[in-house]
Amino acid sequence: HHQREIQTQLERHFAKVAAQVEGGRKSVLSTRVSTLSSEAGRVHAKQDDLVNKGKHQGTTSMHKLVIDDASHKINPTSMRGKVTLFLNNFMSPFVNLCVMANTVTMFVHLQLLGLIANTSLGIGSYSGWSNVEMILQVLEYLFSAIYLLELV
Repeated sequence: HHQREIQTQLERHFAKVAAQVEGGRKSVLSTRVSTLSSEAGRVHAKQDDLVNKGKHQGTTSMHKLVIDDASHKINPTSMRGKVTLFLNNFMSPFVNLCVMANTVTMFVHLQLLGLIANTSLGIGSYSGWSNVEMILQVLEYLFSAIYLLELV
């Protein structure tokens, strides 16, 4: 009988402790939530102040990378300025020249294939151009690599 009393007292004590722990958790959780809410409010207020005072003019790092507006001057000594100058002054004309050279290369390749077809039909004779097929294949891979680099 004495053992039951002790067990009952222990169960009551554990229930009381569990209730206090649960209450403490709720208290700690509500304190953390209110702290985070007030911190978020302060951050939001600081952002509003910056926008209202004109210190934050909508120019984030990403914005500076993607903006292409004449009102924004590009510093030619910066990395972005160097890349822009390279792309505008060198890359576009180079790719245009590659497109034209690729067109001529494809025309030559089609002429070669026509000569080979005529020979197979007995219409003409093709004695062969030395290494032209390998050269045309290398040029095709070269132009493909250049177009891939321009795409990136």
